[in-house]
Amino acid sequence: SDLSRYLSIPDEELNSVEEDSGWKLLHADIFRSPVHRIFLCAAVGSGAQLFSMIMLIVIVGCIAQYYERGAVASAAVVCYMLTAFIGGFVSAAMYQTLGGEKWAWNIFLTALSFTGPVFGVWCINNTIAWGYGSTSAFPFGYIVLLFGLWACITFPLTVLGGIVGRRRSQKRAETTGRMFPCKTNRLARQVPSCHWYQAPATQLLAVGFLPFSSIYIELHYIFNSIWGSKIYTLYGMLLLAFLMLLCVAATVTVLFTYFHLNAEDYRWWWRSFLSGSALSIFFYAYCIYFYFQTGMYG
Repeated sequence: SDLSRYLSIPDEELNSVEEDSGWKLLHADIFRSPVHRIFLCAAVGSGAQLFSMIMLIVIVGCIAQYYERGAVASAAVVCYMLTAFIGGFVSAAMYQTLGGEKWAWNIFLTALSFTGPVFGVWCINNTIAWGYGSTSAFPFGYIVLLFGLWACITFPLTVLGGIVGRRRSQKRAETTGRMFPCKTNRLARQVPSCHWYQAPATQLLAVGFLPFSSIYIELHYIFNSIWGSKIYTLYGMLLLAFLMLLCVAATVTVLFTYFHLNAEDYRWWWRSFLSGSALSIFFYAYCIYFYFQTGMYG
């Protein structure tokens, strides 16, 4: 028929669509490129880099303890610089797979998506500390040094990883002949209305609470080490708690993504990413609770 020729679907598959239900109806829309894919790929690449950084910090802590104050922060800076290649590789490979063309902007956003906001907030806090004459304020030369490390090490490694990831994705497409196992229709499927318990806000709260409940006890000791006088030494327990957190977060995210697809909504790219990052909302809320509970000021 004319409809099947326009949609590039055989008549047999077009006639059998009505017999399926739920997620089976989305086989021709499941790999449709998401909106604002350049920002999604940059966020995923930054997440891969942060994950690698945290794993390196915890593993090094299990092998050799951080006995001096500030050793963890120094290790975090070094590990973040060394893992910049991973962030650029993952972001560029994903962006090329989704059919993106502005790969240079994608790499640039990947390099700035985490360091930009963090550096901005840190500069504001450091300026306030300067104004009050605090001894915890970093000198101007230290800020220039950090910027030089980012410009000379982190950014070039991100660019190098982006180039390698983009070429690897292109080579895979040339070898297999296609990016995804299913062909995407030209016309997007209409998304039905969802119930209140399928809304994004409800799902993010549910997905974030379950992983947070598996690690919130360990957070108390970590925050005492960051803002208190104690030095955290239980990195073996932290590694186990972190692995448990990853397992719970991944399982819950996959489960709720399945519920999302079963509701005949193919827009799963951003939903799955935000579901995994919903844990940060509870982390931030616990930081506020810890601040008022301990009576800190300043």
